[in-house]
Amino acid sequence: MNAIEYCRTAAQAALAKQAEDVVILELAQGSGLADGFTIATGKNQRQVVAIVDAIEVTSSSRIASSGGLVTWAKSCAK
Repeated sequence: MNAIEYCRTAAQAALAKQAEDVVILELAQGSGLADGFTIATGKNQRQVVAIVDAIEVTSSSRIASSGGLVTWAKSCAK
């Protein structure tokens, strides 16, 4: 699974939890930072945490060998 497919998987998981304004940003080759980002909005702290949890569960089941996710939305939502 490439980075953009990973972003799509995250977007689908976010949409399943009624996330709003879901956007996938694909970065140019050689940016050095990342290949892409998935950005989503939740209406409140509880929804943001549910969105993050859904992305983690969905992604870990599809990408068992990815080395884990870096998710900081939970700490931002506090």
